[in-house]
Amino acid sequence: MFLNCLVNTFKSKLNLTAFYSTTVTKSPSKFISSLLAPRKKDEPIHVKFELVKSAEIDPTLQFLAKNYFKEDPLCRSLCINTSKEICDGPMQVLLKDSLRHGMTIIAREGKENEIVGACINNRNCPWDAQKLEEFAKQVQDGNTKKLLYIWALMSREPKIHQELALNSIFEIAIVAIHHKFICRGIGTELVKRSLDLGRDLNFSYARMDCTSDYSIKIAEKLNMKRLWDVSYKNIFMQDGKTPLVVPEYPHSQAAVYYTHLKEQSEEKKSTK
Repeated sequence: MFLNCLVNTFKSKLNLTAFYSTTVTKSPSKFISSLLAPRKKDEPIHVKFELVKSAEIDPTLQFLAKNYFKEDPLCRSLCINTSKEICDGPMQVLLKDSLRHGMTIIAREGKENEIVGACINNRNCPWDAQKLEEFAKQVQDGNTKKLLYIWALMSREPKIHQELALNSIFEIAIVAIHHKFICRGIGTELVKRSLDLGRDLNFSYARMDCTSDYSIKIAEKLNMKRLWDVSYKNIFMQDGKTPLVVPEYPHSQAAVYYTHLKEQSEEKKSTK
C-alpha cells in the first residue's frame, strides 16, 4: 500500500471516491426547466447553468485542469502536474468517464459563454471504491497517488451506504470555480442546482465531498449535515509520523456532508 492513513486512533484500508458509476438514464426534465427559468435576485449576474454535453467534455476537462487541479488548495499543495496527469494521463480517463455520465453542471458567463464553474456529480455506490483503488495502483505519479488516496479515505470512512442502507447516493465530488469569479455565489448556485438534479433523478440522499474550507462553507450554507471529517495533519505517510500533505491555512481538513433530498423537497413545498 502506498501509504497508511491514520485517522484518530485507527488505521484505515484505503479505497477511492466514486467516479466509476452507472449512467443515469432518467431524463431530468424538471432540472432542465429550472435552467431556463428567470434568474432569482440572489443568483449570480450574467451566468447561465447547463448540463455538460458530449461536445463539452474536453473544454470542461481543460477548465478543471486550470481551475481545480492548479487552484484547489489540496491540489496546489500536492503540486499536481496538470498538463501530464489531467490532460494527457491516466486521470484523464477517470475524469472523462465521470463527465460522460451527463450529471456534471457547468456555469457560463458573458457573450463568449466562457466556462467559469463546474460541479462534477456522480452516482455513488459502495463497490465503486474498490474499482477506483485498483485504478490508483496504475497511476505512476506520486503526487497524483496521494490525491487519489485522500479521496479514497473520504469515500470509505464515512460509511454512508451502511448508515443509510442504500446502494445508490447522489455525489457532489468536485466544485471548481474560475479564480476571477470566486466569492460571486457561483459555487453555491452550482451545488444548489446539483441537489435539484439529484432530486429530479429520484435520489433520496446526496453527499458532498469537501477538501477545502471553500467547499465546506458551501455545504454548511446549504444546511447539509456533516457526516465525517479528518484533519490533514492526521493523514500520515508510511512512517506513521509525517503528514501526507498539509494545505495552507485555513484549509486544514477534509469533510463529507450529506442531505436528505426528499426532506428538502417537502420543506420547499411547505414554505410556498
